[in-house]
Amino acid sequence: MKNTNKLKESIKNGSSCDEASSSAWTGGTEVYLREWQHRVMLYIGDMRKGIRYFSTANEPEVRENVNEMEKNIEIKEVQLARGVTANVGAVSMITLPKLDLTDPDTISSLSHECLHAALYILRRIGVDIGEHGETLAYTLGYIVQKLLRNFKKGIVWTVKDDGTVVPPPEL
Repeated sequence: MKNTNKLKESIKNGSSCDEASSSAWTGGTEVYLREWQHRVMLYIGDMRKGIRYFSTANEPEVRENVNEMEKNIEIKEVQLARGVTANVGAVSMITLPKLDLTDPDTISSLSHECLHAALYILRRIGVDIGEHGETLAYTLGYIVQKLLRNFKKGIVWTVKDDGTVVPPPEL
């Protein structure tokens, strides 16, 4: 709990949240986008522990695809990935090794992975992205904003070293 509060304070102050990439804290957050009936899950930390986080999803199709996600993560780790996104049904699962809002590479990786989710969502519901991409741009911004707001509010799940997922405290 102490590390989660420290992470929350770091985000509120706009400072480094690199603690999320250390062994001190790993976890994530998620948002449900009612407009599109789609859930976006974000996991920060060791990509392999992220599998445990995503396997807690209520959607059977997500649980069934955990093995495929693990293969994708292995491929990405070999490529020195800064993140990975897996889209299954009405769920997008994003994994990043760290969340440091002062690091341009981290912000770039978060935006990059959220773009994969935004494209998937819009294609899944049959929305034309259009010539200028405004719909895609707004969707991307909306997803990033909602995920970061959850971190700022401390609505985060902690994943313990044994892989146990601890939900956020009641707000």
